[in-house]
Amino acid sequence: MVVTGSLIASIAPVERATMENRTVVQFDKENLESLGIVKIDLLGLRMLSAIADAVMLVRETTGKVIDLHQLDFKEKAVYDRICSARTIGIFQVESGAQASLILHMQPRCFQDLVIEVSLIRPGPLQGGMVKPYIRRRQGLEPVTYAHPLLKPALAETLGVIVFQEQVIKVARDVAGFTLGRGELLRRALGSKNALEAIERFHLEFLEGAGRNGVLAKTAEDIWKMIAGFAGYSFSKAHAAAFAVIVYWSAWLHTHHTTEYFCGLLRNAPLGTYPARVLESEARRLGVKFLPFDINHSLVKPTVEAGKIRYGLNYVQNIGGAMADAIVQARGRQPFCSLTDFIERVKIDRRAMEWLILAGAFDALGERRQLLWDLAEAFDIAHRPSALPLEIPDEHTTLEPMTDERRLMATFAATGVTASMSLVEVRRDAFTRAGCLPLSKLRQVRVGAKVKVGGLIADGVRRPPTAKGTAFIRLEEPYGEGMIDVIIPQEVYLASRDALRSAFVIVEGVVKSQGVTVSVTARRMEALR
Repeated sequence: MVVTGSLIASIAPVERATMENRTVVQFDKENLESLGIVKIDLLGLRMLSAIADAVMLVRETTGKVIDLHQLDFKEKAVYDRICSARTIGIFQVESGAQASLILHMQPRCFQDLVIEVSLIRPGPLQGGMVKPYIRRRQGLEPVTYAHPLLKPALAETLGVIVFQEQVIKVARDVAGFTLGRGELLRRALGSKNALEAIERFHLEFLEGAGRNGVLAKTAEDIWKMIAGFAGYSFSKAHAAAFAVIVYWSAWLHTHHTTEYFCGLLRNAPLGTYPARVLESEARRLGVKFLPFDINHSLVKPTVEAGKIRYGLNYVQNIGGAMADAIVQARGRQPFCSLTDFIERVKIDRRAMEWLILAGAFDALGERRQLLWDLAEAFDIAHRPSALPLEIPDEHTTLEPMTDERRLMATFAATGVTASMSLVEVRRDAFTRAGCLPLSKLRQVRVGAKVKVGGLIADGVRRPPTAKGTAFIRLEEPYGEGMIDVIIPQEVYLASRDALRSAFVIVEGVVKSQGVTVSVTARRMEALR
C-alpha cells in the first residue's frame, strides 16, 4: 500500500487493476523506495481467519469465550505439542524442515519460537547459521565470537546472525556504520543480486573495522559472515509477530483440536498441506468426520456433535454462492428426493452429479442408482404441471458402488474423503511391495536399507539452498504419520516420472531416527 500526502496520480503513474474499484501504481517496490515514497507491505494470512473461525466454533459448540490476547505464552502443554514435532496444521512450523529443526532445538519459551521461525529462511540457511546455532544450543560446541565487538549484537542468538537487525548492529559495532548506512546494507542483502549489491559496502566495512582495532583477516571473516546471510530473512519484529500466531495456533491445536482443524479446513488451502493431509492428521489425533449430506452440510465445514461435517463448498462446481443457495432453499424442510431438490434449487445437471458423487445424497439412495435416476428427476421437475401424463415406473436396479469406489468418488468430487485416508486404500499394495510402517521404521538402525511408500503429502520441494537435492513428505499407508524423504539430485533426475504419481515407493537408507524418520532415497518408483 502506497501512502502519500497529495494525490498519488500527481506523484506516480497509476492504472486500473483487474479487480473492480482497484488501482495499482505502475512503479515496482524498488522504484518506490528509490523515490522516497512511503510503501507499507500488508501481509494477508489465511491462518488468521482459520484461528478466528476456530475461536468462533469453540464459542458455538461449548459456550466458551476465548481471548487469545490473554494467553501468557508459557503453557508447558503447548510447548510439549510443538516439541513433539507433530505440528501439521500449526502455523509456520509444520514443514519437514521445521519438524526436523524442532526435534533438535526443542523450543520451550516464546523467544525460542521467535528464533525457530527465523532459522528456516534462505538467509540463515545460505549463511550456514542453522547448524552452528543448533550445536551451540545443544552444548556440542562453545559459543564463540570472531571478535568481542560482535557479542552485543549476537549474544541472544549464540553468536550467529539470525535477524535482519543484527546485520545493522554488527555494521555499527564493528565498522562504525551509522544506523542509516547499516539499513542500506541490510536492504542490499535482501535484494535480488545481493552479493553484487553489497560489494559497494565491502571496502567501507573493512576500513571502518580497522579503525576500531579489528585485524584485517578478522574483519574479512566477519564480512564473509554478513555476505553469507544474503537472501530473504526475517526482522526480529516480523519473527515475533509470527511467533505469536505460532503459539495461538498451537494452543488451539492442543486444547480444541476438533474446532481448530475445522477452522483450518474452512480456510484451506493454507500453509504447506492440502485439505486431505489436514484431514488425515486430524483423524490421527482422534478427530471424527461426518459425510457430506445435502440435508445437514452447511456452506463451510462446521462442528456437529463433536465431529467435523464438511461444507458443500468443497464439492466441485458448487461454489460458495451455490452452496448458500442450497442451504437457503433447504430452510427447515429437508429435501426428500432428487426431484424435490431440483424443484427447489436452480442447479445444472453437472453440479448435481458432483453432489451425488460426493455422497451428499447418500441418505436418499445409492450413488449409482441416483446417477441413473437423475435424468428422470430433471424431466419430472421441469415437466409442466398441467400435463395429465402418467408414466410407468421403469427403474433399472444397478449394482451398488463398493466402499473403495465410494471413497474414490468422494475424493474426486471434493479433494477429501470424509472417512479413511486415500492412501489407506492402497495399504495392501504397499504391504505386498515390502514397505515398512512407521512404527517398524523407528526400530531400524540408522544407515539400514529400507523400503517405504505412501502418498506425496506436500509436493516435491527443491529449495535453492539445497544445491539440487529434493525433499518430499510421505503420508504412509498405515495411519501412523509422515516419513521425510531426501532425494539426492541424481535420484531426482532419474525419478521425475515417479514423482508425478500420487503414490510412490522409495528404496533407500535410514538417515535419522526418532519421532520423525527421514530416509535418503536411492531408487523410486510409482505404485501402479
